[in-house]
Amino acid sequence: MEVEEKPTILTVPEEVREIKRDMKLMNAMMFALLEIVNQKANEEIWLTIEPVSKLTNLKEQTIRTKVMLNEIPSHKIGGKRMFKKSEVLEWLNQGGGKRYE
Repeated sequence: MEVEEKPTILTVPEEVREIKRDMKLMNAMMFALLEIVNQKANEEIWLTIEPVSKLTNLKEQTIRTKVMLNEIPSHKIGGKRMFKKSEVLEWLNQGGGKRYE
């Protein structure tokens, strides 16, 4: 086990410079991690009809009908109908999922 020498009046300035370098490195790493977290948080969540049906409390066939009538936001990706969760939630907030009986 290596024993560290205690700083002396002569080595303190270098020790302080080393601590400052380490702090700058840790700060840069922290901001890089925050950027990754923010990117992940901003990634879009894509849903198929089944989870949209559960999210909206509408039958899958009702969702399909609304897609055909362009009443609900959706996207065709690789031949499959997909929904951005954020768009479906916005659609719901604007009253898109209301049932009038």
